[in-house]
Amino acid sequence: MMKSAFSRAAVGAVALAGVVALGASPAHANPAWTLYNEGTAAPLTSSDTVSGTGSIVIAATIAGVPRTITCAFTSANPLSLSTTGPFSGLPGGTLSVSLAVPSAVTCTSGALSVPVTITGPWSVDFTLPAAGTTAGQLYNGTLSGSVNVPANSVHADLGAFATGCTSVGPTVAKAFTGSYNASTGAVAATANQTFNQTPSGCVVTASRLASASITANPVIDLQW
Repeated sequence: MMKSAFSRAAVGAVALAGVVALGASPAHANPAWTLYNEGTAAPLTSSDTVSGTGSIVIAATIAGVPRTITCAFTSANPLSLSTTGPFSGLPGGTLSVSLAVPSAVTCTSGALSVPVTITGPWSVDFTLPAAGTTAGQLYNGTLSGSVNVPANSVHADLGAFATGCTSVGPTVAKAFTGSYNASTGAVAATANQTFNQTPSGCVVTASRLASASITANPVIDLQW
């Protein structure tokens, strides 16, 4: 579920409802939505740090047995958004940023440990709302979007389920869709998105992203 800009967890059509006026002023010469750091009460800059913590749940049938694997992203091992920008975009446009991922993630299936390593970066795309009406407005609504995972960037040791079993995926690059709440910083994935992976030493089928819940800290929203 982030360094310097977690607000872009998303891609899709977004309504203007949720825009909060901070005061009246004339329209921008170059109107755009800019990422806004609620922690500093100022537009996001390259010196800011925004991390994402929470969990991702993967479900699959491994060696003939349905399993769920939960991967945790903690404050000590978070997701983080790139600090290089971009930090703004035109209304209705797509804003894309790089997402740094920890190289090793703590994943479990019940009492079983499932070592997972990740190669990155991933990226986050989201579509910006329609134009604001007043300079300084904040958009605190919900954005839809995607996290883009490169092919073969996730390596899992599934030996806890079957001796010698490993898997790499997704087999082809995958855009996992979801939503970002710019008021709370909560990211939620669309449930049960399927993907393929390449196993070795066992049979792995019916792989899917069962759920994902990540929270940005600090909250990032949009300012017009």
